[in-house]
Amino acid sequence: MFTLGQLQVNPSIAGSVFALCIWTILGSLLWTVWIALRQGWRNLKRLHQIPCDRCAYFTGEQCLKCAVHPTKAFTEDAIECLDYQPKTRCPGLTGSKCAATALAKSLARADRAPLIARGFDPLDPTDCRKPVGSRPHG
Repeated sequence: MFTLGQLQVNPSIAGSVFALCIWTILGSLLWTVWIALRQGWRNLKRLHQIPCDRCAYFTGEQCLKCAVHPTKAFTEDAIECLDYQPKTRCPGLTGSKCAATALAKSLARADRAPLIARGFDPLDPTDCRKPVGSRPHG
């Protein structure tokens, strides 16, 4: 027996209480890790449902990823996109010269005029977020 202030404590009881506290903390830690992993797995499965990289309107450009919905591209809002068109292989064309991809890029070029007027060129990867007038001319 040892005394803790005016309280006399049996060492075997103190060891048992200490062990119980340690196991409770360890169990709580493992439970928290399990919950975090489970939520992460669910989020990962949901994010893999985003179809943008398989869509015909995906431009492949850094600043304007989608010609139809540029603000929704590669976000969870794009999962239920009503304008989704799967990419198709074009028998007479190679690589990115498919008609759907060409259409998406032409739409992207046509829609960027208002942005250029406000000082941004979304299809210029070297000038993604800088005003057009601030580019060095040379």
